[in-house]
Order: sequence, then structure tokens, then C-alpha cells
Amino acid sequence: FIFYKYLSEKIELRANEILQYDNIDFKTAWESGDEELKEELKAQCIQDLGYFVEPEYLFSTIISMIQGKENILPALERSLKKIEDSTIGQESEDDFGGLFSDIDLASPKLGKTAEDKNRLISDVLVALDGIDFGLEDAQDIDILGDAYEYMIGQFAAGAGKKAGEFYTPRPVVNLLIRILDPKPGETVYDPACGSGGMLIEAVHHMHHDNLCCGSIFGQEKNVVNAAIAKMNLFLHGASDFNVMQGDTLRSPKILQGSEIAKFDCVIANPPFSLEKWGATEWSSDKFGRNIWGTPSDSCGDYAWIQHMVKSMAPETSRMAVGQPA
Repeated sequence: FIFYKYLSEKIELRANEILQYDNIDFKTAWESGDEELKEELKAQCIQDLGYFVEPEYLFSTIISMIQGKENILPALERSLKKIEDSTIGQESEDDFGGLFSDIDLASPKLGKTAEDKNRLISDVLVALDGIDFGLEDAQDIDILGDAYEYMIGQFAAGAGKKAGEFYTPRPVVNLLIRILDPKPGETVYDPACGSGGMLIEAVHHMHHDNLCCGSIFGQEKNVVNAAIAKMNLFLHGASDFNVMQGDTLRSPKILQGSEIAKFDCVIANPPFSLEKWGATEWSSDKFGRNIWGTPSDSCGDYAWIQHMVKSMAPETSRMAVGQPA
């Protein structure tokens, strides 16, 4: 919901900027009936931001419904889907596809009855509405991203052993990035990107005052974690990235033609001692990643290392990886 508010406020801000010389705001323009103006505005927003949200699906509209004591769940579900649908056929489709797929507004965890669920979600959204994200100030965008990552870290702290699937402690991330030392404009790849912390720190290291520099790539097996990584990158102001969902060892998604893509910097803290990771398929890997053979199916550590080595560009590439001693 933090991300939904962020996207809504960002699109409203950009639309109002586009319309400022017409002396009209976003909501008024959309209600004007001028279809040509609406189409031009939508096209410009998609070009600039990669997505579009009509006024009736904005976060502020949902808040108005809450204030009117309405059931917001159907409208909220439609709003999240509309954001994803607005990117279909656009270059940003992969970035937004499935972004909200893990949100289940009918989950019994949210309450026993529809009224209970509506009340809980409404309370959360109202609390978020009271927070000024300060999107007009680039510094505040980074603060927002850091706050989001802090919450991920707090969740990981309570998740115990499973936390390693999606979160690497910041000191470990900082150390690996300093070893790797990515430069502005270089490509960076994390084949086990979790919630995106390594990629974000790489972007910061390259050029902290311009988070759109460089080409950022990642792959993550877990659907929810992949969505979190995309949100995390967006909330830190990054735009030039490509995070794919899928099993890296069995089915790598970041390719150049039919070959494993090559990068200047390869970094990861892959899952330790991964079992049943796909040793059988690896023994005859069509991408030739089994450079030094096939590790046991009870521990995929060296498969990750071989994949990362295969992903390194000739001459200039560096690699940093976290592995158990």
C-alpha cells in the first residue's frame, strides 16, 4: 500500500506538471470530456513514468471513499489491477507485471468478515495518508525508499532463518559493494536478488545523486520477493532496471540471444546450501554453466558461483559473492 500511494502521488504530480500551462489540474482535465487531451496526457505520463493511473483509481480517491464510510475493497482491487494493466504493451510491462499479485484482500488473516477486512485496510490506508512522502523533493524519495527497506529489515529480523531468502543485512551488502566497486554506467547483475538490497546499494555507490544511471539487472525465484525488489528499486528512485521472476539455476531469464548475458559487475548472496536445486538439469546445462562440474543436489553453492562466473563480461568484469565458510 505504501507503493500504491507512491505511484498515485507521483502520477498526479507529473500530470499536474504537464497541465500547468493549460491552467487545469489532473482531476478536472479528466472530467472535462476532452478525449484528445486525455489521450495525450496518458501517453505522456506512460512515456515519462512507465504507467498511468486514472483519477478514479488514485490513492486519494480511495481515501475519499473511506471518509464516506464505503466498502473500499472492490475499488482498491480494481485500482491495483488498473496500474498493472496500464503498462501492457509498453516497455515497462515487465517491471509492473504481477507487481501486486501477492496482495490478497480476501485473506482470512485480514479479518473474519468482509467488514473486518474493510475496516483494517481502511485504517492502514488512512494512517499512510497522514504521511507526507514529499515527492517534490528528490531527497525525500530516497528517505522513503530507506524507510521501506528498514521495514523489510524489521520483518526479516522476525522471520528467523527464512529471512535469508529475501534480505541480506546492510553491513554485508556494504562490504560486498565496496569490494566490487561498480562505476557509473556499468551493468550490475544479481542472480538471487531477493528484495533488491544489493542492487540498490550498487546504484547508490555508482552515483548517489542520480539513481537512474547504470543498467541494473536481477532475477529472483520467489514471486513475492521479486515484486518487493521492484517496489524497493522504484521507491529509491531507480528507473533503469530489469528484475525478472524465475529460478535462476534451472531457467535463467537474463539472456543475450540464446546465451547467458554478460555484465561488468556480478554480485549475490545466494541461498546457502540449497537442496534439490536442479543438479540433474545442470549436468547437461544448455548454457554451458557447468564449467567445473555438477555439485551435489543437496548443496547448490558452487552452482551459483559457476552461474555468476559465466555471467561475467570479458576483461572488465568483477564478481562478489557471499558464501558460507
